[in-house]
Amino acid sequence: SNMIPQREKGPQWNVYTSKKAYRELNEKEETKPVALNLLRQLLAVTRTSAERTLGI
Repeated sequence: SNMIPQREKGPQWNVYTSKKAYRELNEKEETKPVALNLLRQLLAVTRTSAERTLGI
C-alpha cells in the first residue's frame, strides 16, 4: 500500500479510517446482540402470552 504522510491526509482521514477499521472489527460481533435482542423479545412475548393464559 502507498504510505502517504499523515499531515497530507489530515486528521479527518485518520478518524474515518479508524472508524472504518472499528466497524469492520465489530461486524462479526454485530450479529450476536441482534440475535440476543430477538430472543429477548420472543421470550418477552411468550412470557406475556403465558401470563395472560394462566391469568397471572
